[in-house]
Amino acid sequence: MLRSNKSTGKTSVMSDAVAAADAVDPSPDEVDGIDEEIKEERANAYVEHFVHIVQSTKALFPTLLTADEHAAIDTYLALPAAAQLVYSRLFQRKGPWFRTTSLSAIADHLHPDPESSVPPLQTALRALETASFIRRCPKDSYVDALDAMKSACTIPEIQAVMVATGASKSKSAARYKTKIHPRTRDAFYRMHRLMYMTLSLPVQPTLKRATWGDWQRAVCRYEPTAWPGLLVTFGKVAAFPKVTLAAPSRPLFPTLQALVAYECASVLRHATRLIVDGVHLDHLLPSSARGLTADWLDVRPPTLLAFAGAASPSISSFSSSQPTKADFCDNVHSVDNMDTFVGELRACLASSLHLTREDDNQRRVFLEPYDATYALARSMDLVVGVYEKLGEYDKALVLLQELLATSVLGHKR
Repeated sequence: MLRSNKSTGKTSVMSDAVAAADAVDPSPDEVDGIDEEIKEERANAYVEHFVHIVQSTKALFPTLLTADEHAAIDTYLALPAAAQLVYSRLFQRKGPWFRTTSLSAIADHLHPDPESSVPPLQTALRALETASFIRRCPKDSYVDALDAMKSACTIPEIQAVMVATGASKSKSAARYKTKIHPRTRDAFYRMHRLMYMTLSLPVQPTLKRATWGDWQRAVCRYEPTAWPGLLVTFGKVAAFPKVTLAAPSRPLFPTLQALVAYECASVLRHATRLIVDGVHLDHLLPSSARGLTADWLDVRPPTLLAFAGAASPSISSFSSSQPTKADFCDNVHSVDNMDTFVGELRACLASSLHLTREDDNQRRVFLEPYDATYALARSMDLVVGVYEKLGEYDKALVLLQELLATSVLGHKR
């Protein structure tokens, strides 16, 4: 979501390497527990649920999907059954990195092709790679190795570097990690959230006395989500009976821009909650950033694409550069302290107020939680409390005045 250098592509390469270094393989309980519990009659529960979500989203909310997302739905529905099953299971994983060996339990439920000598799992992975749903991690990459060393820089952790990059003495490629494509996953994830209208991202356990670097990694971590359409009983998974949904007469999100702004505001609100709950106060601000400065008072234009398009209301131009969580994760390393994060939050709130001011009278009170301005204001309310704990009362007062001027949360103070 934050802008980066698109011409060189260095940001995406380095972020992939860091993600590979920090990636945690599925726990034994996830691999040996959940996957092995899938019975033959229940093996397609994830596929049935996934297909129901994407088909319903395309039928009910066609204007809220971009052309690329329509193409992603059509591509998934055209995949072989084995590839659909593998992707629907990978979608529920923490990821985005995984090893082929962790899919052995899923491979037991794939039917081999009698006319082909290639294992069905490899055929499914090749189909997903051809469809750009996953991509292989390069075997030999100097940049990947250097970035992995940032997470394991001491001599005892050299072995951890080798594991992070998938290095092995053998020439087999089974240990090398594969990555599920982040933008495609974000698109499908947003379709699920749109169908169920979940107000917040899944709660993530945070470390006590966490550092700012821990926050940068935690805010972009995926967590398996128990979607309401998946029924779990006695360790087994089954899909609920399909329900026919009627198209709403008055959509909750009138435009694609309103939906993406809400999604981006939800990510910022989730990031703020992680700061409040997990990051130790000593790691929020360096000593040089203490006190109110003239630069801090200036509200600059937002760098988040969802709120930077105030001067370009065209949906076509907006959707061509649609922001996703992957954009935010690629550039979260540039947010080096809380003041930088709050500056972006203030800019997004000011831009959101400018964009939605004309529709304030039409917004119903009980639908406020689905508005981007409301989510940003709630984030600002949390930030005010953090600055009060830090003793930065001058900054807290400025933020509180801006918050009360929005008339969104005026009743709280």
